[in-house]
Amino acid sequence: MQNSNLLADGQVNPYFTNFGFAWYQSDLTADSNGNQIVGFDPAVNLVPTNTFHVGFWFDDPNAAAACGFNASKPTPFNGQHQAGPNTMISLLNKTTDLGALCTGPIRQGNVYVCNINQ
Repeated sequence: MQNSNLLADGQVNPYFTNFGFAWYQSDLTADSNGNQIVGFDPAVNLVPTNTFHVGFWFDDPNAAAACGFNASKPTPFNGQHQAGPNTMISLLNKTTDLGALCTGPIRQGNVYVCNINQ
């Protein structure tokens, strides 16, 4: 995801409108040794795109019912496109205003951008 709905201090951003560019990467499955199965698609020729946030969703909308989620309105963020709500999203870095996946921030004028080569 490009944008977080949370401010750097973890409070909900009242001006948040959408996640921006986002995609469903994969269900990650780990065995008892921590080995994971991850998917990728080398056939897609996408130009480098900054996506700085990690989000996790309830896999089953009914699992979030106790949190007040309306299971009849699932989100598309699982392999069946029938997920529950977002359960966690990374926070902005308080200095750079960039998400946690930007490991190479560089300052350009009054703002920081992510060096995608790092």
